Amino acid sequence: MFIAFLYSSLQYYNTIGNLQLLTNSENKEKSAKDFDKWISTRDDNFKERHSIPSMQSYSFDNFLEFVKIRRTTIEGTLKAKSDVLKETVI
Repeated sequence: MFIAFLYSSLQYYNTIGNLQLLTNSENKEKSAKDFDKWISTRDDNFKERHSIPSMQSYSFDNFLEFVKIRRTTIEGTLKAKSDVLKETVI
């Protein structure tokens, strides 16, 4: 069961729902801690800027839910910005 969960999680690692643009120091800091502990040190502005969904737990058990929610949020933001750009250009 765990192997199946791990395998299904691996397919989301290098996707838009899991990747972030971080400074070198932020990336080192993030890599040194479990994600749930690291994200608790980020403020609301950071979470909004990076489309981090509000969740009760950011543990690995919730990884798939996190990625799916975040991907949907990012897609919605990109679509809205694209629509604004189209209106501006036309």
